[in-house]
Amino acid sequence: MVPKQARLRGAIVLVVAIVCCQMARSFLLHPSSLRTDVANRQDRPDRRSALQVLVAAISFSGAESAVAAASAPSKWAGRWDDPDAPGCKREIVMNFDGTKGRLTGTESTGMNPGFSAAEMAREKRVANTRKGCSRGDELKFWEAKLSAAGKDSNELTIDLSKSGIPGPKQVVVKWDGSGIVFPDGSKWSRGGSVAGGRGS
Repeated sequence: MVPKQARLRGAIVLVVAIVCCQMARSFLLHPSSLRTDVANRQDRPDRRSALQVLVAAISFSGAESAVAAASAPSKWAGRWDDPDAPGCKREIVMNFDGTKGRLTGTESTGMNPGFSAAEMAREKRVANTRKGCSRGDELKFWEAKLSAAGKDSNELTIDLSKSGIPGPKQVVVKWDGSGIVFPDGSKWSRGGSVAGGRGS
C-alpha cells in the first residue's frame, strides 16, 4: 500500500505538470498574443489594485473622522463661572459618550481663619448675604451627579440630592449655544476663575 504522504506528493506533482503543459501550449500556439498581453499588463496600471487602494483610503478617512467625532469632548465639560457664586469652583466632567458626568463645586462657609475675632463675627453675620468665594475663605466642597441623553443633547439633568446644597434636588439645565442656562434664567459662562481657599 502506498503511504498517504506519497500519494499526496504525487498528486501535487501531477497538478504542477498539467499547469506547466497548459502554459507551454499557450505560448507555442499564440506566442505573439502572449507577449502583447504581458506588455499591456506592464504598461497599464492595475485598475483593481488602484480601486483597492482608493477604497482603503476612503475607509481609513471615514474611520479617522468617526474616531475624532467620538473622542471630541462634551460641550458641557469644563470650568464655568456661576454669577451667583463668583470665585467658587464649578467644574463638569462627562464620560466618553456624554450620558453621565459629575459636577464639583465649592461654597464659602463665610469663615476666614485669617480674620480677627471681630472680623469673623462680622463674616458670620453676612454669611447668608455675601455672594461667592474669596481668597482665604474656608470652603465647603460638594458634588452632584449629571445625566444626559447623549453628547449632543441640549439638556442636562443635575442631581443635587446628595450635594448638601439647599434648594431643589434635581435641576434640568439647557444649552443655549454658548453656556448653561438654569430654569431661573441665570447662565453659567465658560471660564471658571476660582478663588483660593481652605477646604473643610
